[in-house]
Amino acid sequence: MSPRYHAREVAMMRGKTHGAVTLLASATPSIESYYYALLGKYKLIKMNKRYNESSMPHIDVVDMRQELEGGNKSMFSKHLYNAVRQNIDKGEQTILLMNRRGFSTFVSCRKCGFVPHCPNCNISLTYHSYDNSLKCHYCGHKQPNYTVCPVCDSKYIRYFGGGTQKVEDEVLRIFPDAKVIRLDADSASRKNSHKEILDKFVKDRIDIMIGTQMVSKGLDFSNVTLVGVMTADTMLHINDFRSTERTFDLLEQVSGRAGRGNKAGRAIIQTYNPDNYAIELVKTHSYSEFYNKTIAERQTMWYPPFSEMICIRFSADDNDVTRKSAFMFKESFGDINDISEPIAVLGPIPSGISRIKNKYRWQMLIKCENADNFNDRLIMASETVKSDKAYENVQIQIDKNPINIY
Repeated sequence: MSPRYHAREVAMMRGKTHGAVTLLASATPSIESYYYALLGKYKLIKMNKRYNESSMPHIDVVDMRQELEGGNKSMFSKHLYNAVRQNIDKGEQTILLMNRRGFSTFVSCRKCGFVPHCPNCNISLTYHSYDNSLKCHYCGHKQPNYTVCPVCDSKYIRYFGGGTQKVEDEVLRIFPDAKVIRLDADSASRKNSHKEILDKFVKDRIDIMIGTQMVSKGLDFSNVTLVGVMTADTMLHINDFRSTERTFDLLEQVSGRAGRGNKAGRAIIQTYNPDNYAIELVKTHSYSEFYNKTIAERQTMWYPPFSEMICIRFSADDNDVTRKSAFMFKESFGDINDISEPIAVLGPIPSGISRIKNKYRWQMLIKCENADNFNDRLIMASETVKSDKAYENVQIQIDKNPINIY
């Protein structure tokens, strides 16, 4: 929603205005923040030990490709299964991360390949087992699940991928003696339910808590000695230059939930991409090395912090109208060869999710040294498009230094 801003930048501006110190604290600072700290723009203070002098959790990475080759088609590798079993027997608690809610990523007919899609958005529907429904996580569309394929009348409807509910069902099946609780947007939809779930986890000494990234930060349970990441790949291949950084941050943060008391902690990360450097470097908690690799890539590709970005998004009911408005905006912005400072204009192209809530979506991206220098051009281009009656219903969003590009 407008106005678009980053809370970190607002906090720093307030600190500057009031002469106060702004403290940015994280085990995984953003690449931009760490870059500014190394430049001396921020003062860098390192804490190299945990507050209670406990050791960092030991991390194992399991190659799920090898599990599949060995005949194991379960969501659990043998290593993770044995570790969870051992924790239950010892009376110690486990957190399992699955950064996707629902039961399955999508439903498909194995005979003809039909996959139900949201009628309003250009994405497949997610299956939720608790009410046997298909839902869109973008617009909220909900419909009953199929028992027979509407295209070929086949009964071979199968579920692919997985979410927190599917993990919960699998855990209850293979660990029938375990007490299990789930923390995600579905289970914590009521007011105060988030706190109630966490309190129950401690009070009732629940063996296993399954959750999305809700379980990755800020939780401090002394009896949690094992963290399992069901798949580390869910954020790795998102079409965003920050996807590798987000993967490293999530894995490092959730691994830190283990061993926060007097007992040693460990984490087991399951992945189909064990050679990716974000996953490799989590094993040794090597933020500095991850930063060095990432900052080199950012400099080569002229991404932040070496540039600033402006994302202009266009949406309307008609795809052709949306596309034409985007190209009109680009033309109205002017010839970049007339601009003295470095600038690059990418697109317009369809957005990563090309339709949400029956609105078609296009976008263009501008990389430059200072986004504020182009305010007049952006306003002029926007007003030029909106003044044309053909595009008066097109929504134009100008997002400087966007957090997400999709």
